[in-house]
Amino acid sequence: MCEFIVSSDGEFFDRLDDLDGIDLIDKFFLDMLEWFEARYGAGNIVSAVIHYDETTPHMHLCLVPITTKPRNGTNYRRGKREEKDGDGATGASAEPAKPKLSARDLFTPEEMEALQELAWSEVGSKYGLQRGTKGGGSGKEHKSVKDYKAAKTIEKMEAAAAKSAEKIEALEEELATERDDDASDPGDDEPEYGGPDL
Repeated sequence: MCEFIVSSDGEFFDRLDDLDGIDLIDKFFLDMLEWFEARYGAGNIVSAVIHYDETTPHMHLCLVPITTKPRNGTNYRRGKREEKDGDGATGASAEPAKPKLSARDLFTPEEMEALQELAWSEVGSKYGLQRGTKGGGSGKEHKSVKDYKAAKTIEKMEAAAAKSAEKIEALEEELATERDDDASDPGDDEPEYGGPDL
């Protein structure tokens, strides 16, 4: 299953929301859904849910990545490995490729770039959506999922450590205050003894 999040910045949705009479935000998301259906097959779309509960509206779209594309560089047929020749053909007969489940083969880096460009040019531009910077030139640092999760875990641990340090400091201050109170209370230097006097 592959999940896509279709969204933009709040300014884009504020502009769509201000137009009279038509709920263009819903129409934008429905047009994007139709675009995904046309490109990847309506039967492969599992769900499309629009969320308005966060700062910016967005749609979660889940699809099953079915493809007939051969694997890059190698094709497997009837248990035999066949190398592609220069024009992309294999040594096997030209039988039609069977559909297969493969996100790796369907969503190559080239396909992801094409997806963004075409979704913008065929749908987003009609709504005045501005195209972002191509090729990761946004200046933002992109992290792998593993690195992102590790950074989030470190942030949580640092926050917990800071909270613990604050608690320790508060307890030390409370202990110091109690010591000061005990030192300023004369006459209570002898411990109480509840036994018989000898």
